[in-house]
Amino acid sequence: NSQIYFLGGLNNDMFELVDLKYANIRIAAESIVPYPPGIPVTIKGERISSQTIEYYTSLRKNDEFKVNAIDLSLNKILVVKQ
Repeated sequence: NSQIYFLGGLNNDMFELVDLKYANIRIAAESIVPYPPGIPVTIKGERISSQTIEYYTSLRKNDEFKVNAIDLSLNKILVVKQ
């Protein structure tokens, strides 16, 4: 039951990078695609869940992980400012 929010009218001043651990229930301002499998886990405009944070935390433990995101280490995620 994930709702996607349209962010088209927002400018970059309305986004901030936050530590992954503080991203729960925030609205993503970027899409995040881990490889493999190369399928987006987070879509821009989607509310970030605790399950998603747990998944990203587990990915970071794998030295071989790759991701298409602003912060390639997945320590931070771009979100809409509150």
